[in-house]
Amino acid sequence: MAKSRRALQVSEDGLINDIEREIIRMCEIGFEEDPYLKFMDQPNVFDDVNPNEIVLADLPALYAWNSGFGVSRDSIGGMGGGRKAHKVSRKFEFYCQIQYIIPEVETKAASKKLRKIAWWLFELVDGNLDLDGFVIGSPSLEECELFPKWRLVGDEVRSVSNVNIKIVYPFVDMSTISRK
Repeated sequence: MAKSRRALQVSEDGLINDIEREIIRMCEIGFEEDPYLKFMDQPNVFDDVNPNEIVLADLPALYAWNSGFGVSRDSIGGMGGGRKAHKVSRKFEFYCQIQYIIPEVETKAASKKLRKIAWWLFELVDGNLDLDGFVIGSPSLEECELFPKWRLVGDEVRSVSNVNIKIVYPFVDMSTISRK
């Protein structure tokens, strides 16, 4: 069944923050309702921040953030004469990441657990790449990484395990300019 598109309205926080918020919303719903994720270690924290920028406190946690964006203006409407308004198309690509962190040392059992969570989180994201019609275009899932990492958790350095999913969200903006 095809999903219907929502009318996109960019908030005053801007499109980047809106996309991050939608990713977090999708993940929160997924961990509540997904037939597999709801039985996994539920994140205590859902935040729209790069976890490298903060001290981790309450694990497991899920973070979503924009790691950059690109824009091209490769299609501009005919300029015509007179006082016409002209359409300018900007094609954005937002580079986003989702990272799920569990407080596990990298053992064989922890690695199996992480791969299981990674697969079901990947399935959740892959099944809802358009964020319920919020993203205009064809998003692409770039990669999913599994890795241990030393992180500052509270006031001590600990080994944690991560699932990191990279996504490219496209968006086409049709702006109108007028010639004076």
